[in-house]
Formats: sequence, C-alpha cells, structure tokens
Amino acid sequence: FTKEGMIEIEINRLSTGNLAVSVIDSGIGMDPAYLNEIFNPFSQESKGYSREYDGIGLGLPVAKGFCELNNIELKISSQREAGTVVSLKFESFG
Repeated sequence: FTKEGMIEIEINRLSTGNLAVSVIDSGIGMDPAYLNEIFNPFSQESKGYSREYDGIGLGLPVAKGFCELNNIELKISSQREAGTVVSLKFESFG
C-alpha cells in the first residue's frame, strides 16, 4: 500500500527459462516479524478495533492458494516505513 511514493514492476527471464516478476513499493511496509502470519486467513497486522486500512485479511491467503495451484513461487519481504517487495517466479512453459 502506497499513499505517496512509487510502485515499480520488474520482469526478468532467468537463465533457467523461468520468468521472475517483482512488484516493489515505497509504502508503509510491514513489520518483518508479521511476515510469518501474512498468509493466515483473516490475519491483520493491526489488531485493534480501529484500523487505519480496510480489508479482512483474505487477499494474501487467496493469492498464495492461487500461486500454489498454478505452481508459481510467491515471496514477500518488507520493512516498516520502507516498503514491500512481492516476488513471483513462474516456471517456463517451453
């Protein structure tokens, strides 16, 4: 999530023939300790009743399930106030 800043998309063909896609933002980021929970359904980094951002915590679990069904590797790294990197690796189809 980026209120202000940039979002960058990188697409690379790896030497293995696989395709790597990274989405990088300069947004609010997440606490690295929370990354262990992000794929749990209904997980929210902010646990209080009044949260600043909407969502019910199903987006990333659904994305992970889709990736697993389609043999796509999904990785997420993040730092609070430094942004997030979402990386996808697609196996070659040739």
